Amino acid sequence: MPLATPFPGLVVEGAFFPPDAIEALAPRVALAPGKRKDKAAAFLPGFLDPASYALPPGIDIDEKAQHEFSVLKKAWREFDRHRENSTGNWTRHLIASLGYGMPNPVDGLEAGGRTFPIRHIAPPVPLHMVPHGRDLDARAGTEPSPHALLQEYLNRAPGSLYGIATNGLRLRLLRDNVRLVRQAYMEFDIEAVFQEDQYATFAILYRLAHASRFAPRAGSADPATCLFEQAAAHASSTAIRALETLRGNIEQALKELGTGFLRHGPLRQRLRDGALGRRDYHQQLVRMLYRLLFLFIAEDRGLLHPDTADAEARQRYERGYSMRRVRALAMAIKGSERHHDIFESTRVALGVLGASSVKSPERSEGRIEETQFKSPERSEGRIEQSDGRTEELPLTSFRALNNANHPLGLVPLGSLFRPELTPDLNDAPLPNADYLAAIRALVTTTDATGQRR
Repeated sequence: MPLATPFPGLVVEGAFFPPDAIEALAPRVALAPGKRKDKAAAFLPGFLDPASYALPPGIDIDEKAQHEFSVLKKAWREFDRHRENSTGNWTRHLIASLGYGMPNPVDGLEAGGRTFPIRHIAPPVPLHMVPHGRDLDARAGTEPSPHALLQEYLNRAPGSLYGIATNGLRLRLLRDNVRLVRQAYMEFDIEAVFQEDQYATFAILYRLAHASRFAPRAGSADPATCLFEQAAAHASSTAIRALETLRGNIEQALKELGTGFLRHGPLRQRLRDGALGRRDYHQQLVRMLYRLLFLFIAEDRGLLHPDTADAEARQRYERGYSMRRVRALAMAIKGSERHHDIFESTRVALGVLGASSVKSPERSEGRIEETQFKSPERSEGRIEQSDGRTEELPLTSFRALNNANHPLGLVPLGSLFRPELTPDLNDAPLPNADYLAAIRALVTTTDATGQRR
C-alpha cells in the first residue's frame, strides 16, 4: 500500500525515496512557523542549488516553481474544459515545465533485444505519456499497464535508471528495481494538485522530478551519478545514522518499561525470589520494545493492515489502539501511575498479532453483536485526556477482541508477537506514566544544542 506523505496528492510506494527527506524539501510557503529554513541544505547538500537547475542568477527555486505553477494552472483550466477532446497538449506542457522540453516522438525504445512502445525520451529519462483516460496500472488487452511497461524497460536499459509514466492526471517516478519483489515509485496526483491549488505539492514535484535531477554528473555517462540517486542514498544513510544515535533512547525506553512492569507486585516478587532471572526479564523487555517499534514503523508506512481490511476497522484501530494515538498522548500528558489503560489498548493489538489463529466473534445477520464489546467496569478501560478528564475506550472488551481480527482489521503475524516469548509480561499491568515515558524516549531526540525534537 502506498505511503502517504505530509503533502496532499503525493504518495511513495516501497523503498523509492525516504519520506522524511521529502518533507525537508518543502518550499518556504509550506514551512511551519519556527521550522529551520536551512533544513533541506543540511539534509540534502547542494540538491536545491539554483545553478544545478540551470536557473539564471538571482532566481531561486521557489520563484521558478511558482512561475511554472501559475502558467500550468491556466493550461490546466483549458484542458479541464475540453478534456474529452484533449490531444495530449496538457501532458506535454506539464513535462516541459519540469525541464524536459518538448521531445519529438520516436518509434519506440530499444532495450534487451526488444522494442518498447514508449514514444518519448529526454535522455536518459524515458517519458511514457499515455492518454488521460488510461489507468497507469491497467492492462489494455495483451499490452501491459503503462507502469509495468516502463518498469520492464528500465530494468533492461543500462543507460536509464529513472523514468516517468504519466497520463496527465497522475505522474509517477520509477526506478530500475529488477532486484525488488514489490513496486517502488513516487506518485503525484496532478489532477488534485491543480483542482485544489496544491502549490506545496507541485513545488516538491518541481524539486524532485526536474530533468536536471536525473542527468549524469558532468563527465560521466553513468545515470547512477545523478543528483536524485545521490540524494536518495544520502537520505537513506542519514536515516541509518539517526537510528544509530537512538541507542540511548532505546536504553532509556527499556528502563522505563522495566521499572513500570516491576510496579506489579507478583512480577517484582518473582524477580526477587529468582523464579524470573534478570537476563530473562531483560530479554522479554527487549522483545516487547521490538514489538512497539515494529508497530511504529508498520503504521507509518501503511503496512500494518492487509489491503482487504475495511475502512471502519482501520478507523477503529486508529482511534483506540494505534501507536499514533499513544504517541500523541505521550506528547500531551505525563500519565498516571494509578491507571494502566493505555498499554491495555496496545496489548489488544499485540494479542491479535501474536495469535496463532483468530476467530471472528459471533454474528447476527452479518452484524457484530454490540454486547460482545461492552466496556469493562474498571479504571483500565478509560483514556486519560490532556486536561485530566477520562474517557471510555472504544470497544475495550479486550478478551473478545483478542479472539477476533475483524474489529481492528489486523491479521496474526506470529513470530515476534508470539505470547510465549514474553510469558511474564503478557498479563502484567504497565502504568500509564511509565508507558508514556518509554514512548517519549523512543520518539524524541536531542540535537547538538540540547534541544529536544
